[in-house]
Amino acid sequence: MKKTIENNFDSILKYFIISQPFLDAINAFLINICGINTTIGIVIRGLFLLFVVLSVALIYKKKYAMYYYFIIFIYGLLYIIGNSIYKVQNNNILEIKEMIKTFYFPVLLISLYSIRDKINIKANYLLYTIGIYLIFLFIPIIFNTGFESYEITKTGTIGIFYSANEISAILSILFPFIFLLINNNKIFSFLIMVVGYIIVILNIGTKTPIISLIITCLIVLAIIIIKNIKEKKYKKIYYIVIIILISAASITLFLPKTAFYRNLKVHLEFLQIENIADVFKKKKMIDHFIFSERLSFLDDKNIIYEQKNCYQKLFGIGYYDEGKAMKLIEMDYFDVYYNHGIIGYILYFSVYIYILIKIIKNMIIENNFITVKVISIILILLLTLFTGHIIVAPAVSFLSICIILCKIEKSHI
Repeated sequence: MKKTIENNFDSILKYFIISQPFLDAINAFLINICGINTTIGIVIRGLFLLFVVLSVALIYKKKYAMYYYFIIFIYGLLYIIGNSIYKVQNNNILEIKEMIKTFYFPVLLISLYSIRDKINIKANYLLYTIGIYLIFLFIPIIFNTGFESYEITKTGTIGIFYSANEISAILSILFPFIFLLINNNKIFSFLIMVVGYIIVILNIGTKTPIISLIITCLIVLAIIIIKNIKEKKYKKIYYIVIIILISAASITLFLPKTAFYRNLKVHLEFLQIENIADVFKKKKMIDHFIFSERLSFLDDKNIIYEQKNCYQKLFGIGYYDEGKAMKLIEMDYFDVYYNHGIIGYILYFSVYIYILIKIIKNMIIENNFITVKVISIILILLLTLFTGHIIVAPAVSFLSICIILCKIEKSHI
């Protein structure tokens, strides 16, 4: 049994990465068509986490990972005890479920990092994965058969998937890996995927992948221009500017026909704003338009947190209070802090920061500072703050871990 798992662990991980879009599609089918509310995606991802944890503990015997499991287990007990004692109405099943979803990221991250020499997460796996996601989104757009991104007011389609926020987050953090096709001289494939990506994200109707597109293209553009200036290849810069102008003009013409543009218009009309520049004149407008009221949710959560006792501030106020589930801020850094307290926050991010530093330091030492991987990590860090659904949603956090730990041959854009 031990030898079988050791010999096949890498293959299991590979197929699990590529299976993510299929898993999300099945999940959406069961919820939207069959009316089954139990999310099969959470169950399967939970079983995968259990498999990895048991493998690390019993087969690979990685002690520091095992210490972390034990500490998290003790923290979990204290967290549930606090919720049981200090809440008049509690829902421990919901609390445990949400805690597992949230801590899925650091537990799986330290598990896979501890056996990084035994596994090989290739960048191609992530490239195939975003390709499958794009196909599952693009085909329903063509035939107008996809599920709706929003229930009311706004429009958009998420293909055969269920959650617009999670799918948007997945596309956002995986987008930079499309640029690997340039390094492999697959320019036609690159153009097809980029065009497909733009069409898909404009029809989903959410802001997150648009932000990812802009940030990625600006960083890549800056790198290319600086590189060509150093090499005195000014003619290339001229062609790049022409391509950018043509692309921008094409997107501008296509934009009014998209769900993203319609949602933008609806939002501005709701706020009674005629000029988009007026959005930035008031904090309330910025909060509503840019942050989708997340700053207001943050203020509300902070008021609740301040009313709690020292124990709850240390171990977290949880997800359920006064007979109902509390509204999430949807800014992951803050959700972890308020829901799991000072101790939970330290346990969560100490592992994350330590591993990130180790990964980046190793890239510098090996002089293999891979652009696409760095851009994706930057997106993970930024989007975790502004849009959420990155490190507290297992579907997205698993792929975030794969990005952090993936291996790419020495390659520059």
